[in-house]
Amino acid sequence: MVGAGGIGGIPGNSDLSIFNGLAQKPQVNQYQASAQGRGRKQKFAWSAVEWRLLTQERHCEGRQFVKDRLFFSALLASIMLGLSGCASYTTPGGPVDLTGIQSADIEELMSREAAATFPALVAVARVQSSGYESLTVETYGNGSYVVVTNRELMSDSRIQEISRWPGVRDVSPLSRLLIPSRLSSIDDLRAASAKLKADVLIVFTLDTSFRVDGKSIGPLSVISLGLMRDRETVVSTTASAVLVDVRTGFVYGVAEGTASERQTTNAWNSVNAVDQGRLSTENDAFDELVRELERTWKNIVAGHN
Repeated sequence: MVGAGGIGGIPGNSDLSIFNGLAQKPQVNQYQASAQGRGRKQKFAWSAVEWRLLTQERHCEGRQFVKDRLFFSALLASIMLGLSGCASYTTPGGPVDLTGIQSADIEELMSREAAATFPALVAVARVQSSGYESLTVETYGNGSYVVVTNRELMSDSRIQEISRWPGVRDVSPLSRLLIPSRLSSIDDLRAASAKLKADVLIVFTLDTSFRVDGKSIGPLSVISLGLMRDRETVVSTTASAVLVDVRTGFVYGVAEGTASERQTTNAWNSVNAVDQGRLSTENDAFDELVRELERTWKNIVAGHN
């Protein structure tokens, strides 16, 4: 009996499709397995590449981070060093050679005579070398010298003190309104004094010097404060003055005062600390100069009465 399913229990065509499907199914599964295996291998390969790239990126980022950190650390150290240890102080300018701004003609100098009348009106001016600078002064003019216009040393009390000298009618500091901008000799100051009807002109200058461990530091030199420790310092000032007849240029006399101060560089912990040492010696030297001027002035008055 032949059934729809086949002859003698043998499957028919329709049933063979089942076996064909069963026979073909392993081939499909092998292909898929192969493809899936290749996919897993490719995925693993790509994962390895990505990991390698990620590792290199993180390594580069790490190296860059270290470089950046070192750079900013060095920058911060430089800034802190600059703020704490590398402050600098510039020494003030130099003095004026008071004989150098007067006439060098000997015959002319010998022909000059005193013409002042006493009690006299006294004009006062402080001069310094051309290009003079300090933290506390203001200057005017150019040429052979400059005039200090602010009354750093010639205070009102000092002016009153000089006004009480015998034979002094009044004291008047020279104003920049009276002084020419181009200064070549002391005659320029005599002309300015004549506008005040002054009889005698006192011209003074300061010579302040710095020495560190015996080594002299010149005018307008830079001192690096943070690089010097436990060194001996000496700040010295010599104040010099000449008294001149306004009318004739006759020199009545000269006077001088000197002061000095010893310290160590440990006291130079700031620019202001160094400058206070300068101001202290300059004030002391000027005090000594005024005392010498008073003695000289008394001799002048006594000789002309």
